[in-house]
Formats: sequence, C-alpha cells, structure tokens
Amino acid sequence: AKNGANGTTIVWSSDKPQYIASDGTVTRPTYTNGNEVVTLTATVVKGDEQRTKTFSLTVIRAPQTDAEAVIEDRASLTIVYAPYEGADGLIENITLPLTGACGTTVSWASNKPAVIATNGTVTPVAHADTDVTLTATITKGSSSQTRVFILKVYGIFKVGGAVSGLSSSGLILV
Repeated sequence: AKNGANGTTIVWSSDKPQYIASDGTVTRPTYTNGNEVVTLTATVVKGDEQRTKTFSLTVIRAPQTDAEAVIEDRASLTIVYAPYEGADGLIENITLPLTGACGTTVSWASNKPAVIATNGTVTPVAHADTDVTLTATITKGSSSQTRVFILKVYGIFKVGGAVSGLSSSGLILV
C-alpha cells in the first residue's frame, strides 16, 4: 500500500505479477514468448470509501538471445533446389544458405563431399542413386545447434554409348 494525496491509501494489484509485480517491479517476457499485456488495478481507499481504476500496459519482450536466434533460424533453414527437384531426388546443384534471418551463421558438412560438396555442387555417381547426409551447424555467439538433411542424388547411366540421367528438365541424353 502507498499513501496518496488527501489521506488516501492506494493498493496495486496485477493480473500477471510475473511481468509487473504489485510493487512495480517489471520483468520483461522472453523474445520467444513475445510482448505481454498486463492489467494493473489501483484500489484507492479513504475511510469507508473505495474506488478502483484499471490500467492496461504492454510489457515489451526482451531482445532475442543468441540461443533463441539459433533455434528460430534452425527451424526455418531450407535448401534451395532446382525446379522440379527436392530432397527425394536431384541432379542439379543446390543452394546452401550461409546465414540465417536472425543473424546466425550456417556451416555445412557432407558425409559424401564428392557427391554433394559443402558449397552445393552436385556430382552424380555413375550407375547408382546416392543418399547424402548434409549437416548444417547454425551458430550465433556461443550458441550452436545442428540440423540434418538427407538427400538423394540420382545416378547417371550409359545408354548405347551416351550418358543419360535425370535433371530438372527431364531426361538428359548427351
């Protein structure tokens, strides 16, 4: 309770004391949780008389932490494929992002760099489809997480002395 003007007593209450306590202490919500609208109620008392007034306040979320940036960019990380290609079948080069929207850096590792290099260059193997595991490491500050992608690279085959395979435009005959 606080003493107000003209001999009144004011008692404050909050519907979300974890963000604004009744003593006025403010704790910002996390970036991930977002802004919080809090209703403060002032109860003014003098003698037998009592009045209340409510105030709606928005507590702005805290800045994004490095860990939250990594989590957000990991979730939205995508590989860019040629038209009509995807993780379940490709033969063209791919684009591997090196940065995320939240200011993270992305590095790549390949379990078969001769088939898919860490710069996105795709080199199909003769006579065999090949599964390749790409591992992205998303980093900001001291926070880091990985995300694994498994891609199938179509093989190329010799047909009557010519090389054929699949591409974004269909069958290739050379």
